[in-house]
Amino acid sequence: MGEPIRVLHVGDVHVGVELYGRPDPEKGYGTRVGDFLSALDRALEYASEADLVLFPGDIYKNCDPSPTVQREFAGRIRRLARTVPVVMIPGNHDLPNAFGRASSVDIFHVLELDNVWVLRSPRVVSVPTRRGPVLIAPLPFMPRSRLLTMDEAKGKSIPEVVDLMRQKLIDTIDRVLAEEVESERQRLGAQTPAILMAHYTIQGAVFGGYGKGALLAPDVELPLGSVKNEAFDYVALAHIHKHQSIPANDHTGQPPVIYPGSVERVDFGEEEEDKVVVLAQVSRGRTTWETRPLHPRPFVTIRVTTDEVEPLEQVKTAVEAKREHLRGAVVRLLYTLPQGHPNLPERELRQALEGAHYVAAVRRETPKQEVRARHGGLTTQLTPLEALEEYLRTQPQLASQKEALIDYAKPLIAQATANRDES
Repeated sequence: MGEPIRVLHVGDVHVGVELYGRPDPEKGYGTRVGDFLSALDRALEYASEADLVLFPGDIYKNCDPSPTVQREFAGRIRRLARTVPVVMIPGNHDLPNAFGRASSVDIFHVLELDNVWVLRSPRVVSVPTRRGPVLIAPLPFMPRSRLLTMDEAKGKSIPEVVDLMRQKLIDTIDRVLAEEVESERQRLGAQTPAILMAHYTIQGAVFGGYGKGALLAPDVELPLGSVKNEAFDYVALAHIHKHQSIPANDHTGQPPVIYPGSVERVDFGEEEEDKVVVLAQVSRGRTTWETRPLHPRPFVTIRVTTDEVEPLEQVKTAVEAKREHLRGAVVRLLYTLPQGHPNLPERELRQALEGAHYVAAVRRETPKQEVRARHGGLTTQLTPLEALEEYLRTQPQLASQKEALIDYAKPLIAQATANRDES
């Protein structure tokens, strides 16, 4: 068996995200675009340890990136490809809704850049590396618009179309990709490693803060067994921004099924998530992997509940306690006030947040009111005394006081009833 092929697996890059940023006229793009490019640069620093670099989709934030954003990403890929082969597949953010239109990464395929593969269809390719060939089995994202043009999807509901897509993808993995891998091994050698690249959700995956809430349509979930096929030696995934293995914390199962996660935080839903890339050592039947940190820009939420006494000072004190975490961070300040109090002066609060990279929000929140479920046994058909007895029956913590409470209540109920009758 030859040496393992070292693979740098980079997750969702999303170059072009501008949320929570400011313009930077000197560079021609905003500060948040710069954050994502810097995260990509930190990821690619680990390419010196790799024989192959994989991008399993969502290169850009959408299918129509600006020329400036395309220039920045393309320049990095060109430099990277001088030293190591690069393989990309399109993700859902890279694809237009209309079937037949080019994706945002097709330009790399058209230009036929040396050492760069853009795989747009599920066909196995052999990629040469300095340690020998590796088979790449791509499963790029399939837009639903493509399936809807097929006769077999006509008249079906959305859930039925999703089920149809799932079955087609399962069949593609099993009857196309896995079989092609085995066929190529007959040509290249039985010990040739193979990698499945896919841009889909695998059942059992855990969405992070950025996930299902951001999906505007039902997502196709593939069963774990469909990708954990013995024909493959590593499963390189993208689409979910939270780094994880499937099953969770599985470092020994073969093949490893891995999401590196996004390279940079997109919004506050990812505030607590670490960002990494994955370095895998891929051999036939035996793959190990580890992560490398990317140190994304911090996102910090400050929540303060105030009382009647000097609420402004309470909020400022809470901000000061977080001072060391604010430097260079995207920050939001959320506070609550007792009813009847006017909002705190936003200008003063923003001044208190000085040093943050970007203040995303200074906002007063409304405390959530406790919702009490109505007890079904309490109806207008009960007398006041019966209603009290029914209520006490549902309050076990008052069991020892039940008789005393009823004794106290009887004269009060009698007096209230007499007053009502006199009225």
